[in-house]
Amino acid sequence: MSISRSDRIMNYWLGCACTGIVSLSMFLGVESLKHVQHERHTEKKAAKYLGSSEKYAVLVSGYNEARFTYALSCISKFLVQTGFQRNYISILDMSQKKQGTRMHLQKKLEELAEVIDGDDLFVLHFSTHGERRKVDNQVESTLVLSFGIEDITERELQQYLARIKPKYGIVSTDSCYGGGIAKRMGKGNFIGVSGTQEDTVAMATFGDTFGLYFYCAFACPTLTDINKDGRVSVNEAFSYAKRMHIPARKGYFIPLLVSEQDVAKISLNE
Repeated sequence: MSISRSDRIMNYWLGCACTGIVSLSMFLGVESLKHVQHERHTEKKAAKYLGSSEKYAVLVSGYNEARFTYALSCISKFLVQTGFQRNYISILDMSQKKQGTRMHLQKKLEELAEVIDGDDLFVLHFSTHGERRKVDNQVESTLVLSFGIEDITERELQQYLARIKPKYGIVSTDSCYGGGIAKRMGKGNFIGVSGTQEDTVAMATFGDTFGLYFYCAFACPTLTDINKDGRVSVNEAFSYAKRMHIPARKGYFIPLLVSEQDVAKISLNE
């Protein structure tokens, strides 16, 4: 069946309106990406006029284990309920598309560095394995990607994020030794969250991970808005996750929240 030229033009513009920056960069090329960034800039002006922020998230796993992929799926849904647009949430894992790699993560963060500004909120979450090893004579926590073939160290992740400057950003981990990542990232406008300390392993089972409960808290204010101010703060979400995540509740592991900001005043519900 043939398609008319007018229908092709209409489909083209509908596609531009409904797909995110990453998809456009892959299929329409650099010039189209610049066009969309201009459109996003126009949208940002409207959002600022309405007093709201854009919200972006990248959810990563270096494996396709069910406990990790399920956690990312749930966190994505919780973020949507918190006001994130679906096409502003990127899931990079090792399932069908095999995107849980250094290359895909670095590319995604480079793209977001061109879009995110000081009015926006940003979430970067890892549900994956972690290690603790010596890097250039310093012991660092690492996040394992690509089925264990490669990893990212604390300092490398810090470099990847250097050009992203949101109003507030959260870097969270469900991984062994994730506290090292939280300590490294919890500076300036970034908040570091980990289900464990830098020198201890983590425990994540299907449907029971610290990060899953942390982001669930923002989507369930009736249960988690302790002071009843109409928003769930990062501090309230962290407290909820400590109560709900079984290993944390039983004291097997000590979660970590690192920030130079007042986390009682910061929320993803903005």
